[in-house]
Amino acid sequence: MVTTDAGNSQPTETRMIGRALRLAPSRAHILGLERSTIRRRLVENPAFRDGPLHVITGGRQEGKTTLAMQWLLDAPDGTERVLVVANSDQASHIRREHGLKQKDPRIIGYRTLINQGPREGVQYGIDDTAEVLTRLLGLTETPHLLTVGYAAPWQG
Repeated sequence: MVTTDAGNSQPTETRMIGRALRLAPSRAHILGLERSTIRRRLVENPAFRDGPLHVITGGRQEGKTTLAMQWLLDAPDGTERVLVVANSDQASHIRREHGLKQKDPRIIGYRTLINQGPREGVQYGIDDTAEVLTRLLGLTETPHLLTVGYAAPWQG
């Protein structure tokens, strides 16, 4: 999306990162959303999540994978977590960078997950989601837009 600043006739790129409803919601819409959220807390099973608990965004080399690794390695006792990445080479690189054994099953390429199938009770995280989707969907370039629903704290 290209817009212009009020005092500048040069186009500037608008970055759409954040909640969609924060772009330009009406007051009535905000109030309706708040009422809906309260209603959902009363009737929905809290184990159902709208989406992931965590969404990490940032530019290249800003620490997204480091945060993903912190999530993986800080799993509570009795919780099994797996980080899914774009391919087995990237999985090996991340294991090496973090001093893990090369056969550590907690970091896998998405094709490994497809071949093995998901395991019940495992918490999966995806690093570099756009790259995984690009490869999975056979796209020739990275998607220009991703939307991600997320779980509210009461759903976590």
